Amino acid sequence: MSRVLSDDMAKFLEDALDVHLPDWDVVLHGGNEKGEGFLGDMLFVSLKRRTAEDEHHLVIKQVLPCDSESATKLMSMTYRNEIHVYQRILPALRAFREAHPEVGPFDVAPRCYGADETGGEEKICFRNAKYDGYEMHPKKDALGAGLMEEVFRKYGRLHAAGFAFKGSRPEEFDELKAGLRNNWAMFASTPFLSASLKGSAKTWREALLRHDEPELAERLEKYVEKADKIFIEAVSYTGKYGVFLHGDAWSNNLMFKYDDKKQLENIFLIDFQMSSVGSPVLDLSYSFYACADYHSMLDKLDEFLEVYHKSLSEELLRYGSKAEEVYPFDVMKEEWKKYSVFGLFMGSLMCSMKHRDTTKELPDVNKILNDSDAVEKYGNDYNDEYAKTIVLLLRHALQNDFL
Repeated sequence: MSRVLSDDMAKFLEDALDVHLPDWDVVLHGGNEKGEGFLGDMLFVSLKRRTAEDEHHLVIKQVLPCDSESATKLMSMTYRNEIHVYQRILPALRAFREAHPEVGPFDVAPRCYGADETGGEEKICFRNAKYDGYEMHPKKDALGAGLMEEVFRKYGRLHAAGFAFKGSRPEEFDELKAGLRNNWAMFASTPFLSASLKGSAKTWREALLRHDEPELAERLEKYVEKADKIFIEAVSYTGKYGVFLHGDAWSNNLMFKYDDKKQLENIFLIDFQMSSVGSPVLDLSYSFYACADYHSMLDKLDEFLEVYHKSLSEELLRYGSKAEEVYPFDVMKEEWKKYSVFGLFMGSLMCSMKHRDTTKELPDVNKILNDSDAVEKYGNDYNDEYAKTIVLLLRHALQNDFL
C-alpha cells in the first residue's frame, strides 16, 4: 500500500469507498500529463479484493499546490464547486428525475465515491468511466456534425432537468445555487487570464488585418482593452432563465460510449469545476465554438440550436413543463447575441491551444495566475494555421452581430 499511495491518499480512499485497503491489491496506473487541461493532479488507480471478485477502477483528482494564498483560494474554489455538483446538485436532480419515471435514467456523469474539502488539499474520487466503455475524443480534432448534435441533445436534457427542478422546487434550487462560485469571473480577474483575453482580442484584430478585413478588425477595438470586463459580464448572468450549467463544455470534458456497431450510446460530462447558474447559451456557445469544425459547421448554427431546443422541449414535456414557457426559442436566440461572446473567447483560446507550438513549454496554471507577463511566454500563440481558422470564426461572429 505505501509503495503505491501516500498514507493520506490511502486514508482518503478507505473513507471514500468504505474499504480496508490491506484487503485489496492496489495498482497505480499513472496520472495526467502536464498541459492536459486539468486544474489539478490526477491519479488512476485500480483496487482488487484479494478474497473476492470485487474491483474498483478510480480517478482521483487533487488540487494543485500553489505558491500564493490567492491562487490557493481560487484553486480550492474550483474543487469545492465540483464537489458541490457531485454531492449535492446531481443527486438532487437524480432524485427529482426518479419522481418522474417517464423521464428515464439520469445518466450524466461518472459515479462519485467521495471527496475531501480540506482547504488547499481538496480531493474527489470517481469511477473511471473508461472501464465502462467510455472514451475521450482526440483533443485536437473537431467534433463532426453528428456528434455535435448529440452533445447539444445532451445539454438539452441536462438543462431541462434543471429548469424543471427550478420550477418545481424554487427554494431548493436557490439553496443549491448558493453553493456554487462564479469561478470563470474569478479566473478572468486574475492577471494571467485577463491578459490572455486581451491578447486574444489583439490576435483577432491582427488576423483580420492580415486577411484584408480592416472594417471587421475595426469593430474589435473595444475588446482589446475591455476583453476581461466583457468576458466577466457574459458569465455573470442575472436574467430569469438561469439554470445549472456544466460550465467547461469543450470536448476534453466529454466522454463518449459507443456500442459494438460504433453507434453512440451515451455521453458523460466530466469536470464541473467551472459549473455555475447562468444562461444555457454559456454551455452551448462554448461547446460549439470550441468543438465544431469551423470550415463546415458555422453556417449551420441555427440547425444545432434547433436540435438543442427540440431536445429541451421533449424532455421538459416529460416533466410536465413547456419549453415555450420555461425557455422560449426566441429568447435563446436573443441570449445568444448577448452571451455567446463567452463561447467565442473560449473557442478562440482552445483554437490557439490546438495550433500551439508543441515545442513550447507548458505552464503550471496554479503558478502563473498572478503573472500577466506569463502571457508573452505561454499564451496566445499566433501562426498562419491559427489565423486562417480564427478568421472563419470572427467573420461568422461579426457578420451575425455576436461581437
